Amino acid sequence: MEGEDNAHPPSPSIAADLAAPLAGLPPVAAAWAYGSAVFAQPGLYNAAEAGSPPPMVDFLLAVADPAAWHTANLAANRAHYSGWAGRALLGGRGLAWVADALGAGAHFNTALPWPGGDGDVPRGSRSGRRSWKYGVFGLAPLATDLLAWDRLHGAGRLHKPALRLGVGGGAGEGGAAPDDDVVLPPLPPGLSLPGGGTTSLTLNAALQSNHAAAAAAALLTLPPRFSASSFRAALVGLSYGGDIRSAFRVEDTAKVARIAAGSAAGLDALYGPHLAGAVGAAAGALPLPSLGAGAWAQDPRPSARADLARRLPLALARRIAAAAGAPDAAAAVEAAAAAGGPPAAAALVRAALAATVRASSARAAVAGLIASGPVVALRYVAAKAARAGRARAVVTT
Repeated sequence: MEGEDNAHPPSPSIAADLAAPLAGLPPVAAAWAYGSAVFAQPGLYNAAEAGSPPPMVDFLLAVADPAAWHTANLAANRAHYSGWAGRALLGGRGLAWVADALGAGAHFNTALPWPGGDGDVPRGSRSGRRSWKYGVFGLAPLATDLLAWDRLHGAGRLHKPALRLGVGGGAGEGGAAPDDDVVLPPLPPGLSLPGGGTTSLTLNAALQSNHAAAAAAALLTLPPRFSASSFRAALVGLSYGGDIRSAFRVEDTAKVARIAAGSAAGLDALYGPHLAGAVGAAAGALPLPSLGAGAWAQDPRPSARADLARRLPLALARRIAAAAGAPDAAAAVEAAAAAGGPPAAAALVRAALAATVRASSARAAVAGLIASGPVVALRYVAAKAARAGRARAVVTT
């Protein structure tokens, strides 16, 4: 897959290879493969080719009943869990409770050896053993996050291109797999798709809502004139600003730029329709071919900024309004833009996003420490810090 255009899903053989580890897990409602092992990040692989292990394959799994799923998975795959808590103390119900009540909505099992050997390594031959990790999200909390951005944990991961692995073996990019669609559980009171309606809400509809909201939020953080590359970077960066891992240099500081560059075609496929559609119309977004390919402009007037703010998810909108002491996000953004222009409105939105991510990443760290135990958690953090260090070394050489 190295060098493939991310606008096109991986070949059926690669998709089947990526889905292979899931065959040993209990059934799931939906699954995605994502991250640098699936979508190339320019420059990152120079370090891998020099002798470091291949990137870990990341999976996001959505399940109807996390407690029951973990109980079944503990019986089938006990070695996936730390003996610190998953096996000895918490059990399936406890793991699900920690993930949702204390964490950011997901439990991750990490650094697992690839079943049956390395198989068809997605990005070519490299030294080291292939490994994988998976995060288990409850379907109902994931739907809430996609629609409200209360945590931006699952929703943030699904802002980027991800390979949808059909439960029955089909695959499609970015969640676009109509034949594998899933009817979601009833939503919490007051939460619905933009425009209303909660009856028979489907996962694909929630994913589309998540993408539309991401387009609106990204445009709010951008100046009146922007490039296609800056729009991609703004989209990717929505769920990274404020991440506590960056403060401790555990996360690669160039990660946003790498993902935006490596997933450019995939991001264009996901967000081009929104930029050309209702979200772009609200922003007054127009291409500027006279300034070169990929040049865009948007309406800087406070009223246009307010129109975009009305498209933000519920939890983020409430956070913006509370920070500004305004009745709603549209009023807050309009007042900020009137007082300080688009940069002031952008700063307000960025601060609310960062506050959401900061709280979510802190909760995830605490839950990971409890559920995995200090030894496993520190080993995982050390591995991420080492990968971030190698990536920084690539940038400086």
